[in-house]
Parts: sequence; structure tokens; C-alpha cells
Amino acid sequence: MTRFANCDEFVERALGAAGAASAAAPRAPPSTSEVEQFKSWDKFKSMLAAINPIGAWRGDVAPGTRPAPSRASGSGFQRRRARRARAAAAGAVAAGAPLLGGQGRRADRVRRRPPREEAEAGRADDEAAARGEEAEARGPFAVARTRACKAALTPEELRRVRDAVNADDRDVVVDHFNYEVCGEHARRLGPGEWLVDEVVNYYFAMLQQRDAALVADEGEKPSHFFNSFFIPKLMGTDARSYNYAGVKRWTKKFDLFSRKRVFAPVNVGNMHWCLIMVDFELQQVRYFDSMGGGGDAYLRAMIQYLKDEHLAKKGAPLPGDWQPVRTTDDTPRQLNGYDCGVFATFCAHYASLGAPLDFSQADIPHFRDRMMIDILDKKLYSAE
Repeated sequence: MTRFANCDEFVERALGAAGAASAAAPRAPPSTSEVEQFKSWDKFKSMLAAINPIGAWRGDVAPGTRPAPSRASGSGFQRRRARRARAAAAGAVAAGAPLLGGQGRRADRVRRRPPREEAEAGRADDEAAARGEEAEARGPFAVARTRACKAALTPEELRRVRDAVNADDRDVVVDHFNYEVCGEHARRLGPGEWLVDEVVNYYFAMLQQRDAALVADEGEKPSHFFNSFFIPKLMGTDARSYNYAGVKRWTKKFDLFSRKRVFAPVNVGNMHWCLIMVDFELQQVRYFDSMGGGGDAYLRAMIQYLKDEHLAKKGAPLPGDWQPVRTTDDTPRQLNGYDCGVFATFCAHYASLGAPLDFSQADIPHFRDRMMIDILDKKLYSAE
């Protein structure tokens, strides 16, 4: 099987094969095994498009593209219209027409964002500043913890990773936190694989373990990490319903409102991992999607869950003005169709420390190895 350097090379070959009128001899189309290697981006897009009502998804985030803009940047149609208006205004000026004529005013009107979008952009800036202030307040601690994610593995650790990834399907690689990770699950941490519940939930259990240590050692206010079954219980497997009774007993052993943050992995349509976070200090529910989706349905459901939970456990309406926050510009973006699970787990890793999300697609291959060795060691590496 031909090995491609990256997804861009794969897409280039697929498109080159489709253009039979090329001056050079067209390359042969990718074989079935080659398509499987990179999980056909077009197929992946079409599958996500089929579940678009669940959570808005940006179909323009293809391999090799820049991070998707936020809502404040406007739709593609709006941006094209603004470009045409600016070009028309420039042409009018070049022809001697006054800039305050019709086209000039229209261009200025298009460039000026509506008050709602201005407010959203300002709120996003305030949130980013708040996260930066928290990271600065925590000082070297948050920086050291997140830098530890990127620390190089030793040759012995890399050997252990390869042994685990190549283990037989039913071999138990590790059994801890009431989760059993077998060879078939560990293999999903190899290159080009989608993560499964067993891996994501084990990692979230390690995040919970680290959080407990921070509470004991650093006096941190605790957070809580739900597993991947929380959202399906709350919203159904198709994410089109809402059932508070299905998760009412999930918090019988602790007070959810005594937490600083709450995290829950989101498996959109059983094919795309995202993350949802409740921030009790900022009174926000925030969505992280490495493909730029807004996750509106999940945000609405989580805010309703908080209202129902507070009424059931506290006997009073949820106080405050809670805001849903769609995927922001600082959320790292994936450049392929299979790394979403790694992005989601490391968004939880970083955000739970109050650290900026300063990682990218280039870090993901290493993060896969780091996840595997941490799973084998049954704890998150902290470089201490």
C-alpha cells in the first residue's frame, strides 16, 4: 500500500486522478486500502453533514486549511459579499467617484458587524483574557503541567507504546479505574485511528485522579469529569431528545455545584469527538470542537440540565445568567478526519488546568504516544 506523507498528499492524488484532462499523465486513483488509510475526507464530511442538525459543523475545514473563523467573522456568503463591495468601492474611487457614494457606504455597512456579533466577539475576548489571567495566576504550575504533555518519550517508553498498540485484540493491556483497555482499544492510539470510549473514559478517569491530587496538594477547588456515556443518557443516542431522569442519580455522591468546572466528552453521531465544559465561576457552558462546530444542541441541553439539577438538588432555580459559548478561535483545529478524540481529550487536559490551548495538529502524533504511556502507567505524567 502506498504511504502518503500526510492527508494533503492523499487528497491531492485523489483530485489529480479525477482530472483526466491534466497536461501530465494522471495518477492512478487511490486504492480501497489507501482510502481506508486516511478515512476519505469527503466521506467523513458527508457523514458529518448527515448529522448536521445535532450540532453545527463547518464543512470548509479540510486537510491543510487554516483554523476556522469564529461566528464573529461572518458566513462565507457575507465575507464574499464584503470582498465584492470593497472591490467595487475601490474601483469607484479609481474612476473618480466619491467614496461616500452608494458603493462606499455599502462597503462600510458590510464591514461593520451587527451589534450581536460585536457583543459575542467582545465576550470571547474577555473570556480569553480571563483564561490568560488564570494561567498567569497559577504561574509555573500550569505551564509545567501542560509542557509535560509535550515532553519526549524515552526509547523504553516508545517500545512499551508499540507493544501495547500491537497487542492482540483480546489481550488486556491495562485494567484500572474500573475500565479494561484491551489490545483492540490500545490500537486506536496508533496513527490514523479513531479513539473509542474505553480510551477516552480511561483518560478522563486519570484527569479526575489528577484533579483529586491537586485538591489535596494545592488547595484547588475540585472539578468533575463525566464519562462518555453521560451525554447519550441525557440526550439519547441520536442527541435529539432530553431526559434529565436518565442522569439524575449520576451526582448522588457529590454536589455538582460545589465544583469549579465539569467536563463531558461528546461523541457526535458516533463518529466525531468533541468536549463540553461547565465553568461555574464564569457561569458558562463552553463547547470545544476541533472542526469548528458550534454544538448548539449540546449547549442548550447542558444548560437545561444545570437548571433541572439545581432545582432537584437545591430546591431552587439556577441562579445567574448562564451563557452558552460555541467553539472559539483559540480551540485547536484538526487537519484530518480521525484525530478528533485526541483533540477533545487534550482540550480537557489543558482547560482543567486553566491553561491556554497552545497545541496544534503537529503535536497530535506525540500526544497519542503520551496518552498510551500514561494509560500504561495509570497516571498522567507531570515531569515531577
